[in-house]
Amino acid sequence: MHPLTQRQLCRVLFVALCLAPTVGLALCAAWRGRPGAAGAWARRLEAVLGARVQFERVSHPRPGVLLLHGLQVLDPETGRLWARARLVERIDGSSGGVLLLAQPEVTADGLPRLCELLLRPLTAPSGHPSPVRAMRARELTLHDAVHAQTLHDVHWELISGDAPQWIAEFRLPEATASSPAGLRLSRDRSGAWPTTRLELQTGPELLPCSLISLLWPAAERLGPQARFTGQLWFTLDAAREGELRGSLVGVDLDRLLSDQFPHKLTGTAQVTVDHARLQNGRLTAAAGSLAAGPGTVSQSLLDAAVRSLRLEPAPELAAASGRLEAYDQLALRWEIDGHGLTLRAPPAGRGVLMTSPAGPLLRQPALQPLPAVSLVRTLVPQSDVQVPATLETDRLLRWLPIPPVVRPTEAAPRQADVRVRLSELKQR
Repeated sequence: MHPLTQRQLCRVLFVALCLAPTVGLALCAAWRGRPGAAGAWARRLEAVLGARVQFERVSHPRPGVLLLHGLQVLDPETGRLWARARLVERIDGSSGGVLLLAQPEVTADGLPRLCELLLRPLTAPSGHPSPVRAMRARELTLHDAVHAQTLHDVHWELISGDAPQWIAEFRLPEATASSPAGLRLSRDRSGAWPTTRLELQTGPELLPCSLISLLWPAAERLGPQARFTGQLWFTLDAAREGELRGSLVGVDLDRLLSDQFPHKLTGTAQVTVDHARLQNGRLTAAAGSLAAGPGTVSQSLLDAAVRSLRLEPAPELAAASGRLEAYDQLALRWEIDGHGLTLRAPPAGRGVLMTSPAGPLLRQPALQPLPAVSLVRTLVPQSDVQVPATLETDRLLRWLPIPPVVRPTEAAPRQADVRVRLSELKQR
């Protein structure tokens, strides 16, 4: 899976903020002229949004209040729908406008363009006032070709100043927790180079990974029932730093592994990430645990795990041939960093990582840590010597830490010595 790009991270911000702030800024830019005709309003909004804008009518029910009825934002070339809202109400205030949206909806086609507009207030010169300070929507619906996800009680607020930031809160329809999920996008100008930072705090909420897949398509591989809870932050600058802590529940192993690699592994898993650190878009250190089962595992995956991860097999595995093996539980603690990969059974497991109805299937390696690329060799077993150059390994290697350079020891044969020995063998 590729690390999140800047555009994809910007899309994460848009999940909570979406159409409202963008349209709000456009409304405020157009509000200064206060034209009376709907056509004039549409032209002003189109100039700000860079899109086609349609709405049924404009009204001013009382001083300081503007209503847009049946708003639609469309792709300027294809006419495809980007976003719409049944009603947009703007209320003037002493510290800026407040937007109230009724039934706003956003499509996947409109996310990239509208996200770019959201970043404008953060990169504006310090002290530049923003005409919108808050937005509220009871329901906000996001669409792609397959999914539709509704967020409730969406509240957005802009805090201006030397370190401007967006702050958003929202709830899921089935949420029962008292505290909502929170999202923050801030701009730090105190260093030599300005830095934009994104933070997500789910609180007790379990966010559907189908919602994340609207922004990061790789999350679709986790399965339709997968949920995430925890916290994360990323920087959107060239350093691409970040941290993540949390849990993934309901992960479909068949969809995650069997659909991508030449092995079979089924079952539902829970993955807990105690900490994961990114630098330059690459995973540098992480630790956590995995628990899965019951399910089935192919003999090819068991063999690859024994060969590449040095796991100790149960004696009866040697007699198996190409069939699926039933397993009751897969449980382990994992840790990965520049030194390698460590896999350990939980304390109660007594060294056993995977069990079957008949007993243990795999035990933890005796010698650790393992080279990080051993995981790639296990999943893509095309060579015992080198990692094969395939799209699958490329996706995995982008996430793995690079070990430090190790100087050869005196005992290691030099290339010249190897060439001499090869020539001697040929002469024989």
